[in-house]
Amino acid sequence: MENLYRNPESLFKDFLIENKKWFQDSKSTGQFLLQFIIELNDVDHLSVLDNEFINRERAIYLSKPNMDFHFIGLDECFSIQENSDNRFLRIEQHIEKIRNSFRTNLPALDRVPLFFASIKFLTDDSDEWKDFDDSRWFIPESALFRTGSKNYFIFNLILEENSSLDKFVEKFSKRVSSIFNNSKKGLSNSSPNVKDISNDYPKEKKRWKNLVSEAVSKIGEKNLEKVVLSRRIVKKINGEIPLARLVQNMASSYPACFNFIYKRGKSFFIGASPEKLITFSGNEYEIDSLAGSAPRGISDELDKEIEKQLLKTEKNIREQKIVTNFIIDTIKNFSNNYSEKNSLSVKKFRNIQHLYTAITGRLKEESSVYSMIKELYPTPAICGTPRQQALSFIKKSETYPRGLYSGLMGWVNLKDQGELFIAIRSILISANKLYAFAGSGILDSSDPEDEYKETEIKINSILNFFTNANKPEHNLG
Repeated sequence: MENLYRNPESLFKDFLIENKKWFQDSKSTGQFLLQFIIELNDVDHLSVLDNEFINRERAIYLSKPNMDFHFIGLDECFSIQENSDNRFLRIEQHIEKIRNSFRTNLPALDRVPLFFASIKFLTDDSDEWKDFDDSRWFIPESALFRTGSKNYFIFNLILEENSSLDKFVEKFSKRVSSIFNNSKKGLSNSSPNVKDISNDYPKEKKRWKNLVSEAVSKIGEKNLEKVVLSRRIVKKINGEIPLARLVQNMASSYPACFNFIYKRGKSFFIGASPEKLITFSGNEYEIDSLAGSAPRGISDELDKEIEKQLLKTEKNIREQKIVTNFIIDTIKNFSNNYSEKNSLSVKKFRNIQHLYTAITGRLKEESSVYSMIKELYPTPAICGTPRQQALSFIKKSETYPRGLYSGLMGWVNLKDQGELFIAIRSILISANKLYAFAGSGILDSSDPEDEYKETEIKINSILNFFTNANKPEHNLG
C-alpha cells in the first residue's frame, strides 16, 4: 500500500489538496465531511484506553471480541441532536444531507463506523445523567479501528471554503503522534474502591417485589400483557478506573456481547450487552429476539438440564414469543420478505442463558431502516406491551431515571451499514457514584422472588467487571 512508503502527513496533505480543489470546482458554499484512513500498526489499543481515551472530553469504545471488531473514537467532529418524536426521521434527513458531501480516501473499506449513536430510554434532566444527551449521534474526530488483522487510524474533519489545510495537517500529525506515543505507555495499575452506600437491601428487595406483585395484578386486569421492571443499585466509587483491565475482563467474560465504554466529561457509561436490536447492510437486516432467562449450571450436566427446563418453561417461552411476534408484526410493513433464521434456541453467556430467535429480512425499495427502527424501539424485551401502557407503568413505578440504560446505542455509516444494540447489563459512573442496572420481564405468571433472583444474577455480572478489573487477564471462554 502507498502508506508504507510515504509518511502519513504527506498523504494526508495530498488528500486535502485534492478535495479542496474538488470543493472549489463544485462551486459549493457549504461544508464537506472528509474521512482519511491509514493503516497504523504497532498500536496497543489497551494502552490508548488508559493513557489517551480517559483524558478526552467525549470518547467511545465499542467491541465485539468474538468478531475481532474494536473501535475507539476520540473527541467530536460533528454531531446530530434530535429529541422529538420524529427523531429517527430527522436523523435520517441529516445523514442523507451529509452523504452528498462525504469523501474518503478508502471507499472500498467496508463496515467502518462513522456515526456513534446513543439514545436514552426516556428523556430526563437528572443530575446523574446530565453529562449524556437524550439523543446524540456524533462523528469522532479521530479513531482507532481494528477489524481482523488490520489496524486503522481514522481522522474526520469538516472542510469549508476558507479552511486552513496547514492547520488540519498540524492537528492530524499531533493526533497520530499522541496516540502512537500513548500506546507505548504501560497500563494503569489503579484499583477503584467500591463500597456500599446503604445496607438497606432487605427494604429495597421488599419494595421491588411489591412492585412486581402490583405489575402482575395490572396484567391480570388486562391493562398490560408484559412490563419490564428495572432495579438500580447505588455504590460509592473512588479512584481512577483501570479501563484497559476493565476491557480485558469484559472481553474474556463476555466475548459474544457488545462491550462498550462511553465517556462524557467525568462520567462513564459501561456495559456488555447481549441484546442486538439490528444489524443492517444495504437492504438486508438481522434482528435478535432475546427474552426469557435462566442461570448457568455449575457443571455441564446441570447446565444442559437448566437449558432443557428453559426451553420448556411456559413463562419464559411466552415472554420470548411476545418479543418475536412484536418484531414480526413490525417489520412486515417494511419488508419484501422476512423469516426466522433459527427455531427457538438458547444463547449462553457466562452466568446467564436466554431464549433466542434471529430474524432476517429485506427492506422494500421504498422503506427506510430508520423508520423501521423507530417502530421497533423500544421492544417488549426492555419495555413491555402494549408499549404505551407499559411505559406509563414504568414512569409511575420506577423512582429513578433509566438514562442510557435500556437505551439504544451503536454505529452507522454512509454505506447504509450499521449495528445498534440495547444498552443493558450496564453501569453508570458519575460524581463518585456507581449505578448498576438490571431488569426483568413481568408476566401474569411471574413470581416476585424468582424475578428478584434474575436481577441479582444480572447485577452481579456487571459488578464483577470491577471486582476483577485489576486482576490479570483470564480466559473464561
